[in-house]
Amino acid sequence: EGTKLMKFLFAFFTSLFACNAFYLHQIPTLPSRAASSRLNPLRGGASMSDTIAILVDVEIQADRVEEFLEAMKVDAKGSREEEGCMRFDVFRDKEQSNRFFFYEVYKNSDAVAVHKATEHFKVWLDFKESGGVLSQTSTKANFPGDWGFK
Repeated sequence: EGTKLMKFLFAFFTSLFACNAFYLHQIPTLPSRAASSRLNPLRGGASMSDTIAILVDVEIQADRVEEFLEAMKVDAKGSREEEGCMRFDVFRDKEQSNRFFFYEVYKNSDAVAVHKATEHFKVWLDFKESGGVLSQTSTKANFPGDWGFK
């Protein structure tokens, strides 16, 4: 399992950076926080040990990429409004235009459950269930310490 995760993370970051992945949306910088809040970047002072990162690698049917982008735009924007969602990024592979990566961070498993019950997540789920996804891998991970997430 650990080797599988390491291989996935290596492939994920290699695709993003070595292959010059295209970043579709940049989240604006959060406003300054009090010094004590800066020590823990999570909303509501959540513990890093509870935090969950989700790395998703999807290949979309080439003729349905525009439909996928619209669905993900709804899901990403809605997710970023969730109290428990700390980050939701969507990347596009520069060399394989129908391959995408999501990087999501939630303050805990309850926040993931809330996310999966939202209408904006259902838009992505409906697209997926309609057969638009050729392949998908998803990995849940935790941060090794407070220094692992900013």
